[in-house]
Amino acid sequence: MKAKGVIYILAAAVIVTFAVANWGILIGSVDLNLLFARVQAPLALLLLLFAGLILLLDLSVHAIREYGWTRERRTLARELEMARLRADKEEESRTGALKVSIETQLAAIRTQLDRVLATQATVLERATVARVAEDFEPELIPPRDSRGPGPH
Repeated sequence: MKAKGVIYILAAAVIVTFAVANWGILIGSVDLNLLFARVQAPLALLLLLFAGLILLLDLSVHAIREYGWTRERRTLARELEMARLRADKEEESRTGALKVSIETQLAAIRTQLDRVLATQATVLERATVARVAEDFEPELIPPRDSRGPGPH
């Protein structure tokens, strides 16, 4: 239970105890000067009116505070949602920029890789052609026969 509720219960208990102890006096009529009029009424009725006014004042202050808190919560919730949307947009733009950067770098890497592969393919092709040429080189000059007549 909240402290405010405990205080209200204690105040009500004190007032009830006071009313029971002085019931005879509370029932009797008293003159009350309200500065602009004079009233003659039982003291118990006057105490109940004042207690009711204090309770009404407290309830109205509580209602006004609750309304203010509700408005503040709504405002904060709206601001939080707007901040969340801004953060999502910024995150989306960052991820978009990162994606573009990665795609650019990957394109550059692919280009370099294609160049390296083309260079390797050319080197391998030349080496293969050279090896094949050595293996299948035709004899353009017939071999000399050391036994036969020569031009000399």
